[in-house]
Amino acid sequence: MKNLLIIANCFGGEYWRHLASVAKIREEFSPTFVSTYEQTPDARYHALLEDADVIVSQNVKNIPAYANAYIAEHKKQNALHVSTEFWRFDGYWPYSSASHRINDWFWFPVDEFGTEISYENYMNHELDRVVVREHFETELEKLREIDGRSDISIMEFFMANHQNDRLFSDHWHPLPPIYKRVAEELLNRLDIKGQIPDLPADGVNDCRHRLILRSVRESLRLRFGEETFTFLGRRITPEDYFYFARFLLKSPGFVDLPSIQAVKARFDDFFGVPSV
Repeated sequence: MKNLLIIANCFGGEYWRHLASVAKIREEFSPTFVSTYEQTPDARYHALLEDADVIVSQNVKNIPAYANAYIAEHKKQNALHVSTEFWRFDGYWPYSSASHRINDWFWFPVDEFGTEISYENYMNHELDRVVVREHFETELEKLREIDGRSDISIMEFFMANHQNDRLFSDHWHPLPPIYKRVAEELLNRLDIKGQIPDLPADGVNDCRHRLILRSVRESLRLRFGEETFTFLGRRITPEDYFYFARFLLKSPGFVDLPSIQAVKARFDDFFGVPSV
């Protein structure tokens, strides 16, 4: 077995989830993950780096031991290193409030226009179309700048598909089509043939979501539908999500909820049945 070292934030699990859908990858590679949330690498890190046959990292800039230059200096001579990026895109939310990320587990749609607003009034809130377009173009340039630092580019894929497929669940998290694009390129770098299927958004993305207003959809000519989506392991409608978000936002002690399990417990209480 070859050693595959993935140095990344939550993107790393999605890289492997998509790669592992190909049998040859599962047969030939043993993955190890180093989380970039750990500011100081543990004692095993250098051994992992030196033993890895393939390294997929995330072009970390603020932790020296995870930086590209450090990896290049300490990896074994013939190891393949592919540097990716922490792709982010805020182009669908031009009037996002400063408090939309209330805690580590939940991105809310409701605090922008008040917590008592109805779903229909929220979704139909009319935004200045010029501002929507200008914001989108500004965020597009930011995405292009981020993309330019990666060994694997997603920009051409994004431009060709963003109107027909939702590609970001929120500002910080791509959806599976982008991870699939990255994984396909990794297969090419490894000279491995295989078909990666369209995977559901039930990995890192299933507790991250922001609604896109209808005026934004119309301004940007977004054609993808959102009749339902995966959230905390269950298919729900955007309206269900909206009212759960509003319920949770107003719940006593919400900001101090310690874990995703605590959020799921509130989710079960709200819908009256256990989540998957």
